[in-house]
Amino acid sequence: MRLEDDILMILSRVKQDDENAFAELCERYRSLTEAAVHRFIPSFEADGGQGEYGLDDLRQYAAVALYRAARSYEEHTDGKGKAVSFGLYAKICVNNALISVLRKHRSAQRKNGGV
Repeated sequence: MRLEDDILMILSRVKQDDENAFAELCERYRSLTEAAVHRFIPSFEADGGQGEYGLDDLRQYAAVALYRAARSYEEHTDGKGKAVSFGLYAKICVNNALISVLRKHRSAQRKNGGV
């Protein structure tokens, strides 16, 4: 069985609200979510500390983004006939979610007289 077929089976189970399947997906994509979180931590620290967002909070945002990606993923092509893998889709979703959190954080700081 191809890796992508295995992932598609897990995604199917996640869409059926199988908590064990989501736990398995989280484990398989832990390095992706951890890398994204660690890439964004310096941006929060550069703004004068993490404030309301700590490492665990960002990990939770990343996990929620992974869950949403799993629930919404459909096999599509990139316009050139190549299928977009779930890994790439998940990476984009997680990064976008963390960018949104960072924007929210910076917006709140500006309103409070920060950055």
